[in-house]
Amino acid sequence: MEAEVVTTGMGFGEGPVWRPEQGDLLVTSVSDGCIFRVDVSAGTAERFADTAGGPNGAVLVADGGLVVANNGGEDLSSFWPHPAPPVRHVTPGLQIVEPDGTVRDVASGFDLAAPNDLAVDADGSIVFSDMMHNADFTAFSGRLYRYGIDGSTALVEDLPHYLNGVGAAPGGLLTAEATGLRWLRGTDRSWLSASCGQVDGFAADVDGRVYACLPRTGIVVVEPDGTVVDLLEGHDGAMLTNCCFGGADLRTLFVSDSGNATVVAFERMPVAGHPLTPFHPA
Repeated sequence: MEAEVVTTGMGFGEGPVWRPEQGDLLVTSVSDGCIFRVDVSAGTAERFADTAGGPNGAVLVADGGLVVANNGGEDLSSFWPHPAPPVRHVTPGLQIVEPDGTVRDVASGFDLAAPNDLAVDADGSIVFSDMMHNADFTAFSGRLYRYGIDGSTALVEDLPHYLNGVGAAPGGLLTAEATGLRWLRGTDRSWLSASCGQVDGFAADVDGRVYACLPRTGIVVVEPDGTVVDLLEGHDGAMLTNCCFGGADLRTLFVSDSGNATVVAFERMPVAGHPLTPFHPA
């Protein structure tokens, strides 16, 4: 299966979110400090919202907006070989992007390093990762937080190792940690797969398979029992950061390829994506 380029000009793209009612794709740009709206049929992109900082993972809000994890703005030059606009720093935290593109902070101003990715849990709260790293991105640790619909924020876990993606699957939430994917289901922190690689973002299908971005390699496909069964390869120069299912039948896997500043799509996937629950703020 080969990826098709949907659109270009994303900069360091991340966090694609399919909006089923609007039939479009919203994509964060860490390098440009903004959200792009992608018309997937026309293959065009336009600026939808200006977040400043470094918007990364995102989830859909019920009204068509987004909740975005913003790392505050970081120098990407140690691992991203493309020119980027000057960083416009903001306080690291969560932001709500309204359907009209207005941006407001909802969880910031406390001890956050670089919020990275997030997902909506079964109780309606948001679980998000806070990635900590050294200056050249070679040593990592992380923390998991929960943001409730009442606006409260609580620490879930402090982790001594690499922590990146957070995503929803039919069996609950998963986190990308160390060299694999681990469940977050109440007190269950067992591994789905402890050896599928240092994953960035990921998505799941309705049967529970996980499609996880190994940035320089491709999309690794993990069965519900943790077995790695396939690899969807990216284009030359790819740095695949995150993905989501979309399209009218949820059978297109959209992927942000920050290495080529593009969004690509694997079309006609054999199984539809797992429908994601939007966030309903109080």
